[in-house]
Amino acid sequence: MKDKQTIMFIGPLPPPLGGVAIMNENFQNLNYENFETLAFDTSNKKLREDLSGKVSFKSLLHNYSTVERIKKTVRKESPQLINIFVTSGYSVLRDIWILRSLSKFKIPTIVHFHSKTCGEFILKPKRLKWLGRCFDKYARGIVLLSKYHLDFFKDYFPKEKCVIVENFVDYSKFDNVIDSKSIDFLFVGRLSKKKGFFDLLEAVNLLKKKGVCFKVNVIGLAVKSSEEKSINQYIDKNNLRNYFVFHGAVFGEKKFNLFRQSKLLLFPSHFENSPVVLKEGIAAKMGILASNITANLIILKGNNNFLLHEVKNSIHLAKQMEIGLKDTALINQMCHDSSEIKKFDKSIAQEKITKLFKSVI
Repeated sequence: MKDKQTIMFIGPLPPPLGGVAIMNENFQNLNYENFETLAFDTSNKKLREDLSGKVSFKSLLHNYSTVERIKKTVRKESPQLINIFVTSGYSVLRDIWILRSLSKFKIPTIVHFHSKTCGEFILKPKRLKWLGRCFDKYARGIVLLSKYHLDFFKDYFPKEKCVIVENFVDYSKFDNVIDSKSIDFLFVGRLSKKKGFFDLLEAVNLLKKKGVCFKVNVIGLAVKSSEEKSINQYIDKNNLRNYFVFHGAVFGEKKFNLFRQSKLLLFPSHFENSPVVLKEGIAAKMGILASNITANLIILKGNNNFLLHEVKNSIHLAKQMEIGLKDTALINQMCHDSSEIKKFDKSIAQEKITKLFKSVI
């Protein structure tokens, strides 16, 4: 008989470089008292994979295979608890399929709902009512990302099953000395319009025309080849090659080093759920320059470590970037303010999620 009980985590793992994949990995890396973890990776392991893409016949075949492999793994490993990451894009259909298929095993299941609150497939009232019924039927607990998310979903999900566990960061991996930072700007995320990367291109071009010299280090890839082509065309047309350093999809120590060395995180995204990238920037003692969307404000409000720009406004973004380059005292102060923020460290999430796991077994 095993000394520890097994938790089976179902969800994507990096690559791709997405928030849900990173958080799945982070949760599995926590030290759970009297539990050991088992991973079932649902991603295709493509660097450019779109985790919220639409359903196709090919994806249906892949998802059928995924569900069958999950069932086979559950039969073999007999976990005492299942934690499944569910998103609000089209993949939610597959995830409900998984939940329904696993219900016959009668294993306590936690749904980790890594969701936005607008702009995605399931986020319409009738669909949310259906999703709430499914969660109530198949899940013992529902993890939500913030009080804002709880307030948004409370009319659809069973309140007694909902628990807030925010996305978190292992601060020790990002620790650094502020005075040794050498990189002006760091962008992290998919190179897409929704992530604000095209706004950033325009902002950089505006600053170039003013004769401002700098470099933006970039972690991430375009999801679609058409977007990558558009990016390269814009950069070549406007002679911006010297303004960007593209690192691709990097992980582990190389990623941590880029965070440690950087002064200001650029996050011009158009919409998010609870972006872990902002918390990684804070853990790395960086100043934050972010769009003024609600998801960003929830994380940043009450602190003095950030500048905001109007979402989808490249002119305002360029103005704030110029402030970040010229006002070194302000950026240094923002970095030090970030160094005082400890609430996103893994210890708080570990306590909450462990308590939830113990309560349902």
